[in-house]
Amino acid sequence: MLLKLRQKKHLDAVNTLKDVDEDADIDVHIFILNYVHPTVDHLICDKPTAHYMWNVLEMHYNKVMMASAMDMYAEFANAKLTPGESVSDFAAQICDVHRKLKELSYDLDNFKVLSLLRALLKEYEAIVMTIVAKEKKEWDFESITLALIETQHQLCRYNEDD
Repeated sequence: MLLKLRQKKHLDAVNTLKDVDEDADIDVHIFILNYVHPTVDHLICDKPTAHYMWNVLEMHYNKVMMASAMDMYAEFANAKLTPGESVSDFAAQICDVHRKLKELSYDLDNFKVLSLLRALLKEYEAIVMTIVAKEKKEWDFESITLALIETQHQLCRYNEDD
């Protein structure tokens, strides 16, 4: 919607409170009402200017984005690697959530590494302690994932020997 407003050169009606051309404001008012999803009409129908309409829509969608990001993070906050589940599959799921959070402009430092380490079973405790002992700037998701996959293979071989 912002791109279309730029193309119509009506962005000033949205960005400012002062000295707005009344015709431009009416055009943008109509434009916003035509392009906004009907479920949010009630939020903006009584706003006096396009500027106020835009601010209300921006606040609403920022809250929606935050709620979506929180839901995505919560999806993995308490997740645990289950016996028999592949570390590489679990790591791929974490990467997918991280990508989606980045798309929403939420970049959480070490999200992927921390999510992966929190999800591991007790059998991985020794390698987790080794990783945690490193400086966080040394954490590399791909190399940690490879080390955990190798540990998983060793654990499987160990369990087969029993």
